[in-house]
Amino acid sequence: MYAHQAKYHGFYAYDLATLAWGPLLTGMPLVGMLGRSKKSKDGGCAALLGNYIYALKGGNTQEFWRYTTPSGPWLELETVPAFGRTMKEKRVKNGADVTATTDALYALKGNKTNELWRYRPAQYAFRDPLPGRAGAIGLQSDDGRTGVMSTLLLTGGMNLNYSLPAGRRLDLCVIDVAGRTVLARSDIAPCDRLILDLGRRPRGVYFIRLQTGNDTVERKVLLAK
Repeated sequence: MYAHQAKYHGFYAYDLATLAWGPLLTGMPLVGMLGRSKKSKDGGCAALLGNYIYALKGGNTQEFWRYTTPSGPWLELETVPAFGRTMKEKRVKNGADVTATTDALYALKGNKTNELWRYRPAQYAFRDPLPGRAGAIGLQSDDGRTGVMSTLLLTGGMNLNYSLPAGRRLDLCVIDVAGRTVLARSDIAPCDRLILDLGRRPRGVYFIRLQTGNDTVERKVLLAK
């Protein structure tokens, strides 16, 4: 069992076999992808799904984090959308909660709203091609940084470099945080490089998904203008 101390950011594990608390673990990071330092406060909540703890930071933020049990690390995932069906901007605050089913998370945003959101980790998980599988895909931002991190910071463009066997095609799509496909391209092969221009898209978080056969690579990008 895991417990987080909200604004103090203490994080502990309780052993149900020995009935004892373990040593202090690494708490949820204070600084998120938007560069603001925020503590977990009212509305902070979490749920266990598989080997991961998924947590909303609360405190009038949109931050959403994942902790790999039993010893970390923390990884920031795409933010909870600020706008629901009412088109009123609301972040996660008091009254928020999250629960898990076998393959999905359901979250209440709280903050005097009745917004209910669903998150499917299998859909948004970052999956690289397995070693030895056909097809190699690399991502590089327009300032030359490679896509080995979970999140890339972009200012408008991305270079996509890939190598495919003969006869294989590559499908590309760009997904926003609401799960909508905002750009899709298919059958890009036999080229080995594509410049993806996101300069016309609104700033925010997107997912770049490349697929060839059974191999898929996905990266979360933060478009900052």
